[in-house]
Amino acid sequence: MWSGIRISLVETCVLYGVLALAVGAGALKSRPWFWASGVLLLNWSGMHVVDIVAASGQERLAILNVPGSTVVVCVEGRSGTWLGDSTVQAMSALTAAAWYWNMDGFAGVPFRKVVCLGRKRLLILDGKLRGHPPPEKIKFDYILLSHKADVNISRLHEYFTYDLLIFDASVPPFRLREWKNACKELTLRCFSVPDEGAFIVNL
Repeated sequence: MWSGIRISLVETCVLYGVLALAVGAGALKSRPWFWASGVLLLNWSGMHVVDIVAASGQERLAILNVPGSTVVVCVEGRSGTWLGDSTVQAMSALTAAAWYWNMDGFAGVPFRKVVCLGRKRLLILDGKLRGHPPPEKIKFDYILLSHKADVNISRLHEYFTYDLLIFDASVPPFRLREWKNACKELTLRCFSVPDEGAFIVNL
């Protein structure tokens, strides 16, 4: 990123090519080399515009793999929001994600249990479920278990309908093993961020 502008490796190589041709044109007083550097610079400009246009249309929900932390991000175009733990590692991960997705950055929002982006709904559980299930099950696409969530996996279906369970990097290792084994026995779909990396859904 140069002065807040993301430059990919390919674009960097092209710019070096432009510089080399321009220097060569000056040294040799070669008009063809000068024109070649101009054409290459135009190609670079086109590549950069295409990159920005593509980034402007992106939309994704992600749970980053930050040890000991919960970091949920919502990407909409070249801007985004995040919620979770404000650790040094989390801030570093957010900076890296913003660069990778060609974004201006993320704005922090107050923590909330339900995250909605597009038609996707994520529930964050980091404590106990209430004693009695609701009269009608609540529908979510994803349920994220984080930190010291006190949850019996086998009882979740009494409270919710959902497509996927997610365990983030804030979950203690012994609890992670317990939940993964429970999902295997109950044939439930699950995703372990510490084991499989960041969870990313492109919408």
